[in-house]
Amino acid sequence: ARLPTTNARRSTYVDVVLELIGLPGWAGTGERHPEGVRHLTEAGRIASEGGDDDRLARVEAIQALMQRDEASFLNAIARARRAGHHRSEAFALMWYVGFLGQTGRYAEALGHTGHLIETYGAAGETFGQALAITYAGRCWAARAGHMDESLAYARRFRAIADEQADARLRALRAMEGEPYFYLGLWDEVLRVTGESLPLAWEIGEDLPIVFGSSWRGLAALKVGRRDEARHVLDRALAFGTSRRSMTPFALAYLTQARALAHLAEGQLDDALSAARKAIEFGVQSRFRLELGAAQRVLGQVLEASGDREQAGAAFAESLATFEEIQSLPELGQTLLAFGRFKLGDDAAEGQRLIARARDIFARTGAVGWVAEAATMAAPR
Repeated sequence: ARLPTTNARRSTYVDVVLELIGLPGWAGTGERHPEGVRHLTEAGRIASEGGDDDRLARVEAIQALMQRDEASFLNAIARARRAGHHRSEAFALMWYVGFLGQTGRYAEALGHTGHLIETYGAAGETFGQALAITYAGRCWAARAGHMDESLAYARRFRAIADEQADARLRALRAMEGEPYFYLGLWDEVLRVTGESLPLAWEIGEDLPIVFGSSWRGLAALKVGRRDEARHVLDRALAFGTSRRSMTPFALAYLTQARALAHLAEGQLDDALSAARKAIEFGVQSRFRLELGAAQRVLGQVLEASGDREQAGAAFAESLATFEEIQSLPELGQTLLAFGRFKLGDDAAEGQRLIARARDIFARTGAVGWVAEAATMAAPR
């Protein structure tokens, strides 16, 4: 900004601002955030004055995310599309699809995902295309309960990772643990995470370490391997909380998984502390699914602690969240946990909630969860 002004330097300024956005803590909090916003606004002004739709579309996409303004997302995508800039269109689309997933609008996100993947391909961005396949396709399909679609995306991602022989992509294969966890295939979760987590640790790849460890720890709990669950989750938490790049989005899921491990070991105070921390991370992340899952876990911990009034309120909040965003796998888990809780004072309502959960699991092919629901619904 202090150099003599030329068109080339003005463009470089915009490029630098766009690169800074990808770094951890680029705007941070307090004084740094207004500074980051100021640079972003200036970058938009420069791109607009220069008629540079390529850079302007990318700036607008970031501003749309910060302001949570859907109309601005669509404007940025349209701008890049009109100008024929595939790379900028993919950039704006990726942020928009992420925003839709953040708010739990998975069907809409998936409606754009195919075009997003094609756009990365048209731009010759194989790496970006692979990330779109796993972060948008596999993840949002799994969270929506479209398990066959999620696994198809996972296979497509795996093929690209093998073809490119890229260590980061191969580490990201640990993210396949998500659809297998939602299917209740605990051994498959352990297999795919065991295959790729060592590489993720070797290269320090954040998301597969945090999410892959979360699913692995939860699957280990399901098969009675509590020591392994504790080790996996504690190691990932130590890593995640030490990294400035780690987001509340990632830490929310990991922390609620650790709360469940504490609960399984009867460590109620630690479980309650972790569950409440997961709620904090869920609120900070603005991801509806992470918050709803943390609310459910808080209910489970409060139930075990004997606080039925607060437990019922936490379960009800989780149910309201998932009824709204309709993440079928998570809705089913909340119905199951809430139903088990209700059996204690309203058996008919408890059975109704469990039956509804079992129906959802059957519809999504979640065989492990169907079996768990059947066991829970059996007469006591």
